[in-house]
Amino acid sequence: YVLGILNLHKGQLTVKELQGEFHHPIFAVSPILKCLILKGLVKKERCELDERRVIVTIKREKFSKVTMLIQAYYNYLEKGIQVKLNNK
Repeated sequence: YVLGILNLHKGQLTVKELQGEFHHPIFAVSPILKCLILKGLVKKERCELDERRVIVTIKREKFSKVTMLIQAYYNYLEKGIQVKLNNK
């Protein structure tokens, strides 16, 4: 979900903006960001113009992989929804 939100915003948001899109407090977003950083998919760095702001960015070399992951998850969910609808 976090990768999808970042992807919709050209791969970059501040932590505060991401928190607003995520509709959860920062303590819920932080562990997810740490996991994505450890997997090497995103990076987190301070804004050069305003060091109070922290920017989360999908790594350029991982952008196509992230796009493929999002598409795969979307297809999986869409298939599951269709199965549920057909079983009604």
